[in-house]
Amino acid sequence: MFNDVTTEMVAQAFSAWYYYTGQREKNSPQKQNTTTKPLQGKTCEGFSIARKYVSIGEVRGMPRKTLKPCKYPGCPNLTDSQFCPEHRKKADRDYNRFYRDPAHKERYHTAAWHTIRAVQLVRYPLCEMCMAEGRYIKATLVHHRVPLAEGGTNAPENLCNLCASHHTALHNKMRRDAGGNGAAE
Repeated sequence: MFNDVTTEMVAQAFSAWYYYTGQREKNSPQKQNTTTKPLQGKTCEGFSIARKYVSIGEVRGMPRKTLKPCKYPGCPNLTDSQFCPEHRKKADRDYNRFYRDPAHKERYHTAAWHTIRAVQLVRYPLCEMCMAEGRYIKATLVHHRVPLAEGGTNAPENLCNLCASHHTALHNKMRRDAGGNGAAE
């Protein structure tokens, strides 16, 4: 697959990664690889080669998250998320059935909302709160400043684009402030 990639190139890539991330211990002869040549401006190429090798498993990457028991009652399966694949769909269905506002489906599962959301994300592709912090992160969710349940509209002035973490933080803040469920989307 990587016939043109030599072991020396991979070693150079990893030595560059250690050097630039501060992982290398300075003045430690056993840690320094004396067989590699300087990168000579090939830093980006070396990093992409190292990434390819890590992704195909020839070089070990970071370990996975530890597995924990599935949160579904009585399930003995181990998973790296909240529910095992067997119970994820059932847990989502139960949440939508018992905990979510019944009007949610009428508000957000319509062709009109999907069109408005798509247009808004194309018009303003970056998270507004991240931009205020000086970061450029892609927006994935459209948030209503005044929730539809409280009389808000789908007008562009009432919508703001957010990344998932800011959207969650905003709803958590709304829950704390109102003492309610923060169900506005």
